[in-house]
Amino acid sequence: MITTRSHLPDLTTIMRTLISLLAGSLLLLVGCRTEERPLDIADRLLDRGIESYQDQDYRQAEMQLTQAVPMYADQHQLARLAKTYAYLGRVYLATGQFSLALENIESALAQCRRDNYFRGEAEYTWLLGDAYMELSEFKDAVEHYKSSRALSAAFDDKASVALVDLHLGRALYRLRHHDDALESYESALKYYQVVSDDHGTAEALTGIGEVYADQGRSGEALNSLRQALDVVEPSDQPGVDARIHLAAGNVYLALGDRNASLRFFRDGANRLRTQRAGQRYEVLLLYRIGTVYYESGRFDEARKFFSEAASTAKSIGDRIAEQYLYIYLLRCNELLISAQQREQQRGRIADAYLQLADRFHECAHPSGECYARYQAGLLLSEDGRWSDARVQYARAVELEENRYGEYINPEFHRPYLQDLQIDRLREEWFKTLAAGLAERKRPEEALLYLERASLHRYARQLLGVKFEARYKPLADVVRDMEDRLQRLRLEQRELGGMLANRLVQSPPGQVESLQRDITRLLKQVDENAREIASTHPNYLPLVPVTTPSLSDLLAAIPRGSLLLRYLPTEDRLLIFALKRSGFQVRTVPVRRRALEDKMKEYLRLLQDPAVYTGAAGDASLAAMTRFAVLSGELYELLLRPVDALMERNLMVIPSGLFINFPLHALERHEASGAVRYLVELTSVDYLPTISSLRFKTASAGRIREIAAMGDPDGKNWSADYELRDLRSFFKGTSILIGAEATWDRLQGLRGDVLQLSTGFTVGRGTPPFGMITLADPGTLEKTVEVPFQNMSQLPAFPVVVLSNDVGSGQGLTPAQALLLRMNGSADVFYNAWYADRKAAKFFSEYFFTHLANGLAPGDAFRQALLNLIRTPDLGHPHQWGQFFHIGVG
Repeated sequence: MITTRSHLPDLTTIMRTLISLLAGSLLLLVGCRTEERPLDIADRLLDRGIESYQDQDYRQAEMQLTQAVPMYADQHQLARLAKTYAYLGRVYLATGQFSLALENIESALAQCRRDNYFRGEAEYTWLLGDAYMELSEFKDAVEHYKSSRALSAAFDDKASVALVDLHLGRALYRLRHHDDALESYESALKYYQVVSDDHGTAEALTGIGEVYADQGRSGEALNSLRQALDVVEPSDQPGVDARIHLAAGNVYLALGDRNASLRFFRDGANRLRTQRAGQRYEVLLLYRIGTVYYESGRFDEARKFFSEAASTAKSIGDRIAEQYLYIYLLRCNELLISAQQREQQRGRIADAYLQLADRFHECAHPSGECYARYQAGLLLSEDGRWSDARVQYARAVELEENRYGEYINPEFHRPYLQDLQIDRLREEWFKTLAAGLAERKRPEEALLYLERASLHRYARQLLGVKFEARYKPLADVVRDMEDRLQRLRLEQRELGGMLANRLVQSPPGQVESLQRDITRLLKQVDENAREIASTHPNYLPLVPVTTPSLSDLLAAIPRGSLLLRYLPTEDRLLIFALKRSGFQVRTVPVRRRALEDKMKEYLRLLQDPAVYTGAAGDASLAAMTRFAVLSGELYELLLRPVDALMERNLMVIPSGLFINFPLHALERHEASGAVRYLVELTSVDYLPTISSLRFKTASAGRIREIAAMGDPDGKNWSADYELRDLRSFFKGTSILIGAEATWDRLQGLRGDVLQLSTGFTVGRGTPPFGMITLADPGTLEKTVEVPFQNMSQLPAFPVVVLSNDVGSGQGLTPAQALLLRMNGSADVFYNAWYADRKAAKFFSEYFFTHLANGLAPGDAFRQALLNLIRTPDLGHPHQWGQFFHIGVG
């Protein structure tokens, strides 16, 4: 949960106190003259404060409500004091002062608890959930909505329960917890249909439709949305009506029916105009109309609607939406001129993007600023102005690295970021700069920017994760840094929230105070990070504001090892090949799109039964041939250029499409006709970052003790068998299967090797590192999901084997291995997909046989793969290419 700042800036506090005392004194004098009771004065102030809030006169509302607080406190009117604090919270939410909003709502809750006012506690807990929704802290919102729901249910207040269910469904939908969201919406729908409440019915059906749409269940989505349209009253519920039209239009757009989507978007916008309401939705609807025309190549018409949307956004003060719409206007203008005109006007277009970058900067929205500076950099580079382009790329990198939180309304701003694919482009700020530096003979700088890109990716996953720092001398430093990062998240969002609406003026000095505080926190985090990097580099990914020097990185590479880092650019592939003695950059003339297409096709065919089993008979021949050709072509592109540099070990730093791409399974075709897989030529290891070579890890020496756990529901007999079979290699193996495979039992395990055979769920809707399926200690044959990040709480096992044996088995990546290696594990093995139980069984047998015979974990892994290649029915890369080693040697 986010913590709040403990105090306001001194000047602001003094000014507010003086104003409050002066106004309060005047009111008391008036009260004395009219013999009016202080409680009556407080009631009038509260009523006027609520009216001012509803009229969006937030300064007046704050002054009136603030004056009422001490009067209610003096009279011990706790319920009314709580209500006053709650409205102050609403005022601060509306003005983007999130710290004060949370602080005041918490104060309202405290008064309710003192007064045993449970209904008020339910209402204000729900309000606290709304505050966290505004902050995009959806998990905290869910927690508070559930608490509010439980309180209302205790009083059998069905109306409040239904209303909270609507909010809870929305939060769960944002988390993409689809099943839970549907359950909440359906619970609310059932109540509203029983009491014949059309308002609630329409909102519940709309929520259900949005969830179905997000799941790709288009028919069900449209059915729910049509039902919602039948009961909604647009004049009474303009927001719900607009949501229905937006959702339906988006479904038809996904189905490729542009005419139907345009009809819904237009109808929604026209209804809002008629009612003169819901202008934030009107902006989105106009934007959607513009995108339909834009994607159809009708740029002149698209520009008209983008312009109208931008004008409406400006009229309601939404600076973030306004600037994103100007980006689309600029893109339309670019596309409406000839290629020759565009070439002549590159500089002017770049300047326009830089003006937008400055506007994004003014409203503290780094995502938009980074995007605009990146676009300007591309244009400047095309114009031959590399030094100017480099400045913009470097500024985008700096902004991205210092971005811990920013204000983005999930409903009204997130669509722009999604359509511009900003989240996908975040590493591009780094990679484009690295490519430019490499092409200009500055490979050392280029490599360090690539390393910063990898560190940044994992730092973003770690942001907000409660990492257990087991290296005790740094435990306090890490804890202090995490607290500061949490405050940075809130304060950067608060700064953006205060500046996002030009119609709402921030209190004097508040913006400047926040900016000073953010600068101070960034400096303190930088100091923490430097101390961590110099003392215990395992924790560097927590906040990569410092990158090791090139000499430090090269010194960490083991002798006899070659380390590769790939950088695809528009028209070539750069391969950074590092050895302890130095590094080279090899250039391959292949366009990025062509390379990506080959890699995607290879991965698709790798999972095709026609390829790995010949299931289609003679019809499989073409697919099998194509797969073999691709394997050889990709070897030529990705590995042949560095073939002569290989020695006894190859290490790869994967990013982008290279994550979980089985380079070790590619085939080298010799002139003699011989064909061998890469893993037959050399051992192949993967690492999350180059810096992770410097991690201090536990060494097991000779493996003696094995701990194993899995099959938590007791229904996977093959996993059960594989785990029990470990005793045939190591007699004293500790095995926990079925109902014994609980988190508490896992915490008590010790050994040189941990094998965890269960389900791992990774993706949106889960914590950053996903969830582990374990047994529920309170029931039989039931399971619970435990955040993978909790693995950092365990003593480090030198070797960890993660076997994802549920469904397709996909989800594990170098990210989970990074977390384990940060904790001190030296070698992590996992399957990137699940082939079949025979492959898993034989891999386990071979791997543990070689460990028992005294081979080092990395060598045992390679020998196990070689054994699989030579085993009937398991020799295809689909069966053994799934296994990856994150570690060294």
